[in-house]
Amino acid sequence: SGEAARNAQSLARLAGPMSQQPRAPGQSLQIVFDSSDLVAYVTHNRTPTGIQRVQLNITARALLDPIEGVATTTVAFDDASGFWREIGRDLFLRLWRLSRIGGEVDAPAWKEVVEELRETLRDGPDFVFAPGASLVNLGTSWWIPDYFLRVRHVMRQYGVRYVPLVYDCIPLMVPEHCHEDLAREFAQWFSSMAVLSSSALAISEWSAADARRIAAEIVPERSLPINVVRLDADLRRELGAAAADGWPARADLPEPGEDFVLCVGTIESRKNHLMLFQAWLALIRRHGAERVPRLVCIGKAGWLADAAMTLWRNSAALRERVSIAHGIPDVSLAALYGKAMFTVTN
Repeated sequence: SGEAARNAQSLARLAGPMSQQPRAPGQSLQIVFDSSDLVAYVTHNRTPTGIQRVQLNITARALLDPIEGVATTTVAFDDASGFWREIGRDLFLRLWRLSRIGGEVDAPAWKEVVEELRETLRDGPDFVFAPGASLVNLGTSWWIPDYFLRVRHVMRQYGVRYVPLVYDCIPLMVPEHCHEDLAREFAQWFSSMAVLSSSALAISEWSAADARRIAAEIVPERSLPINVVRLDADLRRELGAAAADGWPARADLPEPGEDFVLCVGTIESRKNHLMLFQAWLALIRRHGAERVPRLVCIGKAGWLADAAMTLWRNSAALRERVSIAHGIPDVSLAALYGKAMFTVTN
């Protein structure tokens, strides 16, 4: 199908930067997706946020739409053994599908898949990397203790190429918008990444330029190859009919047919919801609430969200015309994107 062809093209672009390692005749290129931080996340959360959504969808599509000559698998780091353990294809895809439809973390089906995941990492054999395999990290590994010691071990033992995805360099560029622990952990991660990575991926030319510049300051003797893989998926096309039937019947979201503007992202200072709320309040005061469409913010309160949330809580006019909701599954989010007048991001 056309959708499968587009997925294959996207995965081929992803595999392209990793295909330079010499391989024996007939040997497949092995791409190993590291889902360590994702496993930690789903233990306590069911609805993915931005980074987890990228991890889940890219990894799932790589498993569902294989490329000829590329062997794809996913692993997670096990603290007890100090090594990676494989997550089976069917298990990962079950997790992915359940995360998309939403629900409670104590739902039987979700508890079952999470427990199976725990047992797999606890009891499974150590994963054996193929010579020259690419260990691809699409998530947030900077909080995992001794992570790069383990990466360096498999690089030496198997010739593994480490390939991380850089979303942004905000903790280094504007640390005042981040928790100090995050800024410190990210700085340590980035320094090791700049030294050990065979290449890197980035979600935009801007992020790639920041990463190249900072990496050159850390390791001036090498030039880190960074390839851009844009986040250009279409949730509505991907989810198809499920999106049309996924309208969320919740009191904190608009009724079907109501005009609204959509803003998706964790509420935190670096995303500047405060300015957005001030703009909406100004519109309400100038034109009257009945002439201003509802603003629907999808995202939970994060770091330094107090200023924006305090303004929202203290203004009855804002609470009337601005809705804040989180825990929205992908099918409902796709429906909201499809019906919004437009989206807004600061």
